[in-house]
Amino acid sequence: AHQLARWVQRRSTPHVDELTDWSDARPFLASLFGDDTNKGVRGLVVGVFASNASTTAQTFARVASGDDGDDLGFALTTKPELVAQALRERDHTIALDMDEDRVHVLSSVGDDVKTMRVDATTTPRAMASFVNSALEPAVTRFDSSTAAHLFHGTRGPRVHALLFVDEASKKGE
Repeated sequence: AHQLARWVQRRSTPHVDELTDWSDARPFLASLFGDDTNKGVRGLVVGVFASNASTTAQTFARVASGDDGDDLGFALTTKPELVAQALRERDHTIALDMDEDRVHVLSSVGDDVKTMRVDATTTPRAMASFVNSALEPAVTRFDSSTAAHLFHGTRGPRVHALLFVDEASKKGE
């Protein structure tokens, strides 16, 4: 139900939130870090740009409006300190370089923050590919609930290594 509501919301509202101050950033980042009102968010993608009107920011907005983002939150800002402050509260640190535009991906699984430098030559496909790969855990348990995600065209990994384990067996026996 939460994913359906999120899908409808993404189709009826802007795909990218603009973070202008802490009152914008805190609730957006809380959607990943435990706010119950936004269940179903798999990750947050934050673009930090010198200008939100730049070509790179517009490319980011196109990625946010794509079909693969229904379970992601997208925001852009010209103030990297907003993202840094929120992450410091979670004991994360990220490199902040005001001379370069960057896309930061925060996953609901794990504590990693993955970062990609972007510029006017970065294509929407390259940015979307980075976002999707940054959200994939190194190991995923295969079952009926994860099968569609793992083998869905552009979202899942393109190369699979399968390890078959008998769950009934226990360690040390």
